[in-house]
Amino acid sequence: MKVWLDDVRDSRDWLPSVRWFRGRDVDELGEWTWARTAPEAIALLEGGTVDEVSLDHDLGDEPGAGDGYDILLWIGERTATDDSYRPPTIHVHTSNACVRDRMESAVHAIEAMVERGSVHRPRNPTASVARSVASESADQIPKGKA
Repeated sequence: MKVWLDDVRDSRDWLPSVRWFRGRDVDELGEWTWARTAPEAIALLEGGTVDEVSLDHDLGDEPGAGDGYDILLWIGERTATDDSYRPPTIHVHTSNACVRDRMESAVHAIEAMVERGSVHRPRNPTASVARSVASESADQIPKGKA
C-alpha cells in the first residue's frame, strides 16, 4: 500500500507533477490511499502493509489533524523500538519551505537507524527509506490544488 498524506491535494491529480513520481506508470496512481490527517496515516501505517508514503506538512486547522512531521516521528520511533519493523520509502511533498529541512532531517535520521540496524538484522530491500524531497513550491502546484 502507498499512502499520500495531504489535506487538500488529491494524489491522482497532483502526483504526476511531482519530480520523484515522473516517469512512473500512471496506472500506479490508483495504488495510493489518500489520508487527510496524521491519525489517518498512522492508522494505515499500523496495519503494516505500507511500503511507500508521501508527506505534506500542513494539514489544515482541524483539531487533531496533526502534521506530516508527526508521521516521521511515528516511523522513527517504530524503527528504533521494533526490530521487525521496516520503514516505508518516504517522500516529502510539502510546499512549506520552513519545515522541509526539519522533515528531511527526520528522514536522514530514519535512514541512519536502518543502516545501523542492518548490521544486526536482515534488511528488506523493498522497504528501504528513500530520501526524496520534492522541491516543488506552492506556485508550481496545479491550479486549484493548493
